[in-house]
Order: sequence, then C-alpha cells, then structure tokens
Amino acid sequence: MKFQWKLLISYLAIFLPIFLLAELYLSHTLKSHLIGQIEGNLLRQAALLKTIIEHKYTQAPSYEIDSVVDEMGESLECRITMISKSGKVLGDSELDGPDLWNVENHSDRPEFVNALNKDYGESTRYSKTLKTYMIYVARRLGPMDNSFGVIRVSLPLSDVNAIIHEARRNIYITLSMGMVAAFLLSFFVSRSLSKPIKEITSVAQAMSQGEFEKRIRLYPHNELGMLARTLNDMAAQLETKIAEITEERDKLSIILKGMAEGVMVVNKDNSIILVNEALKDFLGKHMVFEGKTPLEVLRNREFHQGLEHVLQGTPSFKMELFTSAPRERVFEVNVVGIRSGKMIQGAIAVFHDITKLKRLERIRRDFVANVSHELRTPLTSIKGYAETLLDGVINNGYQADQFVQVILKHANRLSNIIDDLLMLSRIETCEERIPQKEIDLKEVIHTSIQLVQKQATEKGIQLKVGPLLENTMVFADRDLLGQAMVNLLDNAVKYTPSQGTVTITLKDLGKEVQVNIRDTGMGIPREDIDRVFERFYCVDKDRSRELGGTGLGLSIVKHIILAHGGRIWVESELGKGSTFSFTLPKSLSSVTKL
Repeated sequence: MKFQWKLLISYLAIFLPIFLLAELYLSHTLKSHLIGQIEGNLLRQAALLKTIIEHKYTQAPSYEIDSVVDEMGESLECRITMISKSGKVLGDSELDGPDLWNVENHSDRPEFVNALNKDYGESTRYSKTLKTYMIYVARRLGPMDNSFGVIRVSLPLSDVNAIIHEARRNIYITLSMGMVAAFLLSFFVSRSLSKPIKEITSVAQAMSQGEFEKRIRLYPHNELGMLARTLNDMAAQLETKIAEITEERDKLSIILKGMAEGVMVVNKDNSIILVNEALKDFLGKHMVFEGKTPLEVLRNREFHQGLEHVLQGTPSFKMELFTSAPRERVFEVNVVGIRSGKMIQGAIAVFHDITKLKRLERIRRDFVANVSHELRTPLTSIKGYAETLLDGVINNGYQADQFVQVILKHANRLSNIIDDLLMLSRIETCEERIPQKEIDLKEVIHTSIQLVQKQATEKGIQLKVGPLLENTMVFADRDLLGQAMVNLLDNAVKYTPSQGTVTITLKDLGKEVQVNIRDTGMGIPREDIDRVFERFYCVDKDRSRELGGTGLGLSIVKHIILAHGGRIWVESELGKGSTFSFTLPKSLSSVTKL
C-alpha cells in the first residue's frame, strides 16, 4: 500500500472515533438538555395552572373542571390532568365522556404521590391510558394539610424523541460534513506529505542502482526538507567519490592490463579475487581463477603455503615457480600482504616470467662449457704435438711434417671457431648496420650450390633445385645471405650419406619467399629439434668434430635470417631426413608486381 493511503487511513482512524464520540456525547447531552428544558417548561406550566385553579376553581363542579382543563390543554399544547386527593381523575384534556369516567384511579402514580407529599413530582413512564411513554410534572393544589388534589402536565415522549431525532439528524449532517472536510483535508495533507517522501524514495532507489546524478527537486521547509537536502549532499559526495574510485579503478585496470608481469590477488581466506590478463596468458585463458585457491590453480604446495604465511603476518615471500601447462615456464614470484591498518585483508603475488632468462642462463652456461671444451681440444692437441716436436721428433723429417700438419689442422679449427664467434657477436649486437639491398635470390642459390658442389660430388650426393619462382627479388645482404645458404647446404651434404639427395625449393607466401632445403640424411631426434640452432649444440658431437664442424653454423644461420626480418625452423623425421626452411621479405618491387 502506498504511503499516502497509509497516512490518509491513519488520519481517518484518528478522526472517525473522535467524531463518533462527539456524536454520542452531543446526542446524550442534547437529550438530557431537551428533557430538562421540557420538564422545566412543564413545571412552569404546572405552577401557572396551580395558581389559576387555586384562585378560581376551588369549588367548581367536575364537568366545569374538565372543560377548563380541555381549554388549558389546547392553549398550552400539552396534556393536562386534574386529579382529586383520592386519586380520581376529575378532568383530562385528552379524555372526554365515558373514557374520562372509566379511567382508572391515579393514586399510585409516582408523580401524584410525590406531588401530594412534596408539592412537586415528576416521572417518565409508560401511560396505560394513552398507550405511550410520557413525561409527567405534577403540583399539589392547596396546602399539604388541606390539599384538594393535584394538577398534572405531561407531554408524549414521542414528541421529545422527534425533537431529539431532528437534532441528531442535524448533528449527523454536521459531523458528516466535518468528516468529508476532514477526509479532504487529510487527503491533501497526506498528499503534500507523501509527495516529497515519494520524491525522496525515488531518488534513494535510483541512488541504490548507481544513478547518483539524480537530485530531489522538492524542498519542504521542515524535517523532510532537511532530509532531502542531506540526501542531495550525500548523492553529490557519493558521485564525486565514485567518480574518483572509478578513475582509480580504470587506471589500475589499465596498469594491470599493460603489465608484462602476471598479478594475482587473494583475499584473507586465500581465495583468488583478481588475475590480470598477463597471468591468464601465462596459465591459460580457458581457466577459471576467481573463487578458487592458488593450490587448485597452480598445483604448487610451496606457493600456497607461502601465501598462507603472508596472510598470517609474514612480511613477504619469494620463490621460483615452475609450470608445465599450457607450456613450460619459470616464474620468479614475489608475494606481499595487503594491509588495512593492522589487519591483513589479503595478499598480492607478482609473477615475473624468467623463462627466457633461465634459458639464456642455461645457454650461456652451456656456451661457456662448450667454448672451453671446443677450444681446449685443439689447444691440447697443438700443445701435445709441439712438445713432441721439441723432444726430438723435429729432427725426423717425415714425422715432423705429419705433426706440423696436425698442428695446422687444429690451428685452423681454432681460427674457424673464433671467426664464427666474431660473426655471431657482430650479428647479435648489431655493432655495424647490416647493409641490405635488392638482390636476386636465385643467383645466391646458384652461387651457394657451386661452392658445395665439389664436396657433394665427392660423396656422390645429388644437389637438386626445384622449380624456381619467376620473381625472387629480396631485400638482403648478399654476402650474409650467401653464407647462410652455404652453411645450410654444407650441413645437409655433411649429414647425408653417399648417393643421397639435397633438394632446394622456393615457395611464394605473398610478401615473403620461403626457402626449403631438404636432405635424405639421418634426421634429427624429436628431443633435439628445438636446440639445433643453439651455439655449439650438436646432435652427434663426435661426428660433427670429425666432419670439421664448429657447432656454430646453424646458430649463425638463425641470426642472419632473424637480422633480415625472416623466420627459420626445421622439420625432421629420424632416419628419413630433415627440411630446413626460412623466409625472407620480398623487395618492394616484387610485392608491387604481385
């Protein structure tokens, strides 16, 4: 039910009993007042009649008395009865003839008894003679010791009731009009009171739904007005605060989205409440994080326990975390508590992806170990053969010549390793800008084939070139690209057995050209495919050293291709051969011709 109607009903609930009580009181008071007024009039009339009869009709016969009573009753418009001392009715303005003669004795009437004994008597009772309720007032005629009767004046109570009924009808009309006026007044008062309350309620509901720009337009000059102004002030402050909070939240959201590090926030119950996009990318977009515990998401007890310790008061926690899905990663995780005063409300964990750093660290460690090993082997040989020569073999011409050849071979190997290392360093660190210009890739391929043709012929390996593209102009450094092609062809020839085949094909990729070098060699084990481009990494180190490889050729190829903005990869099946592929961006003229 609406507030206005509740207020209206409450007003009516107050006014209606008041009006009913007023009606009852007025009706009772009016009835008492009318009866008292009528009794007073009757008493005065009785006193007047007493005086007249005592002076004129003391010795009058009964027929004369009845006639006088009839005249008086008609004049006074009331019933007049004259009763003898014995109770016999001598005259009655309402009775004539036989009715008067046969009327019963009135000596037992209360007003008659009181009048004889006290000079005055009254009563309201049912009249057996007239068959109706009457109001009686009686006065004694003559002194008490010499009384000759009683004069009685009466009116039917129906007349009194008619007057009272008319008065009550007027009261009802007046009270009804008052009720209507009270209803209308209550309606307008309740409406005037409920209108600002409705406005306040509407604005409060809008505020509860986040519409803080709403304002209350009605300002009554009372407590409701103060409440309206207070709500408007509160809405303005809330709007300002929420705008500030929203701005800070948006800033935080932008920061979290822009962070390369993963961020996880947990509440004081160690349940995840926030994960940024970076961490979702790390751990899998499909995963559901919110509401779960870190143990359910990461399956790492050490990390879960570290968070528990921070939530219990430990200032911070740090660890390295390894994950295997969706792919292997290593994170450095830093955890700190979120405090509000002295209470810990939660914790935030920042995940730094150090996978590449760890990989580079491993590569550096392997590189140092491999460089040390690759340099130590020829140096040990050179030192050993040199010491042997000094011990006297130098005087043996044939042996001395062989030893010098071995020393030269290992010195050349050292030189090759150092040259390759310098080349890698130059490409990786970009100490000098790689000069690039428009060149024809077909010419580079044919030149490279000529450089390895002799080696291939000696092993009985056939070098094939598939159908070449019509337009193979690329933007590159001819010498570096030639070195990459030679390294790949040389590698294919070395690891392909006699009577094998090495095939070169090209593929048009729109804005790129893809070069494929496929051999029918021994192939590469699956576990070694991802590492073949690392420095000094060899699937078969002894065979590589025997074939004169430094272990840096494929790494140099990779960095040359990447320096030209291309991509490189290998596909291999053990026992069936390998296919090394790389892409190069086409020159602008080649792209335009498309």
